[in-house]
Amino acid sequence: IDKDVYGEEMLRIMIVDIFAHFVPRAAVETLKRLTGEPFPLVLDRSGDSGYAHLYDLDSRIHALDRMGIDIQVVTLPETVSTRSADTEVELCAVANDALAEVEEKSAGRVLGAANLPMSDPAAAVREFERSVEGLGLRAVQFFSHVRGQPLDDAELDPLFERIERRGVAVLMH
Repeated sequence: IDKDVYGEEMLRIMIVDIFAHFVPRAAVETLKRLTGEPFPLVLDRSGDSGYAHLYDLDSRIHALDRMGIDIQVVTLPETVSTRSADTEVELCAVANDALAEVEEKSAGRVLGAANLPMSDPAAAVREFERSVEGLGLRAVQFFSHVRGQPLDDAELDPLFERIERRGVAVLMH
């Protein structure tokens, strides 16, 4: 690349971290309200893990700057798929709303991967459409199984067809 033509910035490689955890406060509060349980990684009753970058966007941006990371794709830690179906549906919606807000507030430096309530395939399709089509999230996260059932279960085909058709990135935990 000719730096006289393209400028110094074109010579710099963009660094993208494609899998890090972020726990929006709204998700912490929702899980506590629905189950009485603390969110994983949140270690004390005040909701403080001691790691502000896990839930505070300003701290996250500061950490990214310090490490030289340009963009980071964030996910919730494994907790959504271990709850009841109703809790899973509500927690995914709250988390995805919060992650879309994080994306907006970070000016695209922190990108959220949508959480889908995989134990209810119809709800997973609805949340995919709401999160990706409605909120603009560009990736989804799920685990390698759904409560012990493999991902090639025919009930999930409508979801995977939509993911493929939309060209959305999939992060498998």
